[in-house]
Amino acid sequence: MDTTRVIKPHVGIARADNNNQEIIKEILAGLEEEGVPWELKYFEEREAIKLAYHSASESTLQVGIGVGKNGDVAVHYTRLPLSEPLLYISSNEGYRGLWRILGANAARIVKGIPIRPLVKEKQEYKQEETTMLDLDMEYITSKVIKVLNELLAKD
Repeated sequence: MDTTRVIKPHVGIARADNNNQEIIKEILAGLEEEGVPWELKYFEEREAIKLAYHSASESTLQVGIGVGKNGDVAVHYTRLPLSEPLLYISSNEGYRGLWRILGANAARIVKGIPIRPLVKEKQEYKQEETTMLDLDMEYITSKVIKVLNELLAKD
């Protein structure tokens, strides 16, 4: 009998406990709007950045989201250093629309398409196409170039 477990492509989502249900619901909605599958797991860790990093390392798509005990949320890419998440929202900045955009942005990173700006002033979420902020593009581009240069230097 073959006991091989097939792991389907997914964005990993890690959370510390069963709290922050509204945050999780909105992140999942953002991922689903972009058509990217996800897998939700619980971990002992309490900090969003560490949760996101761990989740990215277990994700077949190399992108992870962490929801910290206090409501902070981070998106991480497996090849970046732990201390450098791609996106981060502190608990006091977060709201429904922003969490949904963060979920959609995690999916967009996987798909290789421009991300939506993280507007940290509270407003209603609109599902219309938004152009990427130059700062977001520069930041992500610099991270990808850094990782690629490190990989090339190893060869």
